[in-house]
Amino acid sequence: MNGESAERTETDSSAANAAGGRVPEPAASPKPTVEPVSQPAEPPKLVEPADARQLVDLLDLQKLSAPEGSTVAGMSATKLQVTAPVSVATAVDFYRSTLEQLGWKRTGPETAESVTDSFAQVSFGKVGYLLMLTVLSSNPKESNVTIEHLGNFDARTLPRLDGAEDRYSTQTSSLYFARGKVDEATAALRQMMKSGGWQEYDRGGSPAADLSEASDLLFRQKACSVRVFISKPPGEPDKVAVQCSVAMLERDLPAPEDAQNVQIQDSRWMLTCEVPRDIAGTAQYYRQAMPDIGFPSPPHESSADRSLSLSFEAEGHDLVIVSLKASGDQVTQVKFEGYSAAFREKMKEAAATAQAKQETEAKAAAQAGAERAKESEEASKRQDEMINRAIGDVLKEATKPSGQTDSTNEIQAEINKQLENALKGAGPRGKDAPAN
Repeated sequence: MNGESAERTETDSSAANAAGGRVPEPAASPKPTVEPVSQPAEPPKLVEPADARQLVDLLDLQKLSAPEGSTVAGMSATKLQVTAPVSVATAVDFYRSTLEQLGWKRTGPETAESVTDSFAQVSFGKVGYLLMLTVLSSNPKESNVTIEHLGNFDARTLPRLDGAEDRYSTQTSSLYFARGKVDEATAALRQMMKSGGWQEYDRGGSPAADLSEASDLLFRQKACSVRVFISKPPGEPDKVAVQCSVAMLERDLPAPEDAQNVQIQDSRWMLTCEVPRDIAGTAQYYRQAMPDIGFPSPPHESSADRSLSLSFEAEGHDLVIVSLKASGDQVTQVKFEGYSAAFREKMKEAAATAQAKQETEAKAAAQAGAERAKESEEASKRQDEMINRAIGDVLKEATKPSGQTDSTNEIQAEINKQLENALKGAGPRGKDAPAN
């Protein structure tokens, strides 16, 4: 899943509910015969968000098996998408069994709505981390399966506005109402998130939504992304609805804490930003930050006028290129681009195929040229032979005795005529040649 779809998967419907005044209710559970003893819910713990490497160490989704006959639609270490030739229920059973063998246990209540003929969404947990399995189908014999890491961060531990009235809360999303205006709530939450170590960013390459009475904000810390949607619920003019949801970015994309205009294209492993310091200071930040995300070797560096390029290669041959460009004396523009080892291998194969094709075409062109040169040489030889025969015929005729007067001018005219015919590809001498 790319960053945009991951961030919006679970939140769009809830945000719409908040904006429309409809609050989602948990599915009703059958009333037990004997009422259980009430236990106080354990409050969620505030933890440091995980980075992508921690998720991969826990479970690399690229190594997860799939039902026989499945085709991969998209794959990264933190998200897997496959099309499986099985029903929704069969796909859920397959992955439930696979994940349980790896130590993942189903979380949350199991209801009749959890798995249907056309849809299923099931979460699994392990040591505080979550996985989400989603299965969609419009064909009983085929299912589209998505498994994605949701990380270890709990949405209920995010900072809240004063007087928050909780309406819905889980580890991955929460909804609450509070008194205030949208613009005031937006400013307050921006400051609280920044104080909590969260960096605001936008999705690079995506047009900004037109929100006249709402705010749609994105924050990230390590590989954890939080979307905060602030709107005005109908019928409550003095309140705002705040919807928070947690998702995971596919890659680690470091940037200094004071970076501005941060743009992320998660599916392309790309980040751009502006840093309020010179190139030397920015370069030093990346030299120190890259080992923490799996690039321990010193970078290869190349510089030009007011610019610097740092190339980092991991042991597994992933490659990151950080391009720095001075924009004034104390501002540096940053472009961070990553290329996976698999992508680089495919590019090498494509380049080798293109080179082989070019060499084959060049060889064919050279061979065709040689054949044309040979044909031209043979044609030239034939033409020379025709000319020589024509000259010989004329001279032979000129030396034969004749009853006519053979003047030099007549012989020369006949030679010229025979030469002209030979050059035009003419046949034997013409009918006006002197008779024997």
